[in-house]
Amino acid sequence: MNILEIDGLGLECQAAGRIWPWIGPAFRGMVAKTFKDSVCRHSVPERESHWIACRGCPYMADCSYGQTLEPDPPSGAAVRRGQADAARPLVLAPAFPLPEEVRAGTVIPLRLVLIGVAAERVNQILEVVDLAGRSKGLHNCFDGPGRGGHGPERIPLRLGRTTALAQRSCQLTSHHFAVDSAVCVPEVRVALTSPLAISVQNEISLSPRFGDLLAASLRIVSHLFSLYDQPLEVDFDRLKQLAECVTPVSSGFRPYSQPITSNRARQKHTFRGVVGTSSYRDVPRSLLPWLEWGGRLHVGERRIAGAGGWQVSFA
Repeated sequence: MNILEIDGLGLECQAAGRIWPWIGPAFRGMVAKTFKDSVCRHSVPERESHWIACRGCPYMADCSYGQTLEPDPPSGAAVRRGQADAARPLVLAPAFPLPEEVRAGTVIPLRLVLIGVAAERVNQILEVVDLAGRSKGLHNCFDGPGRGGHGPERIPLRLGRTTALAQRSCQLTSHHFAVDSAVCVPEVRVALTSPLAISVQNEISLSPRFGDLLAASLRIVSHLFSLYDQPLEVDFDRLKQLAECVTPVSSGFRPYSQPITSNRARQKHTFRGVVGTSSYRDVPRSLLPWLEWGGRLHVGERRIAGAGGWQVSFA
């Protein structure tokens, strides 16, 4: 499975204003609208009525927007129960957390993860990201004082670079996960780089355990392989059993919530998840590749908007 990770991009704010700590959902919506408007074959009335969502669209197979932001499972893909919605092969991850206010010239670091078909369209995606920032501005993320409720602020963004552009390409295969070792790492630290929202027993967990992080990693990695490569042959039950033996050293996860508005669905709701850092003792080495790739590919709700990312380090 082809993975392309891009660091060194930045979103330069062209005006000042207040901002939410996590702009991922608004940025994702801004990019999606710009992208869809530029390539959708349906008329605007059809797009705003019958084709608000792209599921089942007859043009899906060769639509660059549909294939990257709203894909149907590819024909013949071996998806598991509960995976009828295809995991997106794209992650747009603005830095988190942001300051309460930004100034004109403030640069928000941006990380992209492109998988399979999305990696093949990297130049088009970068063009859309730039166009979205310039033409629409970042809205539904601001609540500056003294505005009198007359609508959201719009802060234009310009795509640039924070540092030298770094692109890491990897052909991820089953060999990356073929670690059959009873040896344990004394201490492993998981530092969330964005809010994390994973379901445990059909509810968002506000105190996820190590086993919950591993289970989320297993789900996303195996699902992406099933969609964009070949299904992995993995003993998931054994891996989950090993995770149950991991001992927490410290739990620094804390609840996080933020209002989110969807222009397309015309709905408002509150995103709930956790942020922070936790440490674990005696982690079997065979679990580490799954944990590391789960954080790099992002897991859980709103992963396409950058949620569910983390970094793994060792004591």
